[in-house]
Amino acid sequence: ILAAEKFISGRYFIAAACDDLLADRTPPFFSLLKIFSRHHRPMVILRQITRREIPNYGCVAVSGVAKDVRQIHDIIEKPTTEKAPSSFGAIADYILPPDIFHWIRLAQKNLPKDKEVAITHVLKIYVRAGKPLLGWVFKGRHFDGGSKIGLAKASAYFGAHHKHLL
Repeated sequence: ILAAEKFISGRYFIAAACDDLLADRTPPFFSLLKIFSRHHRPMVILRQITRREIPNYGCVAVSGVAKDVRQIHDIIEKPTTEKAPSSFGAIADYILPPDIFHWIRLAQKNLPKDKEVAITHVLKIYVRAGKPLLGWVFKGRHFDGGSKIGLAKASAYFGAHHKHLL
């Protein structure tokens, strides 16, 4: 994300995770942008996850804002099932504010040198500093493209539902 800073020019921007593939009747980016246009706050896509999936996601502590929108109060990256603040996991795409680069650098300073700075680490610092972060609860199909089985499922799904890909 830091590599994109010179292209952002002080505007909100979308950051997409390449290992999460989403499908819904309305393209998820369109839905996310529609919600953002109402709230004008940084956004994260959330998904209800199973107890077994919790250790694979950044889990969030949330409260309700609107039908499918939550205020995020904390994020724990890949917690144990017992330490998860909820069953909502952060997935896929984000709408981030232009000042996120400051928070990325702050996270880099506070993490050990051998640790990768994940966006969830950055957003944890961000919300703990009192900055607003909303989550949109995505209810469409989610495929974990970071696993072989998830990628195979996504290929089968998109191949079956989008004939022009055959």
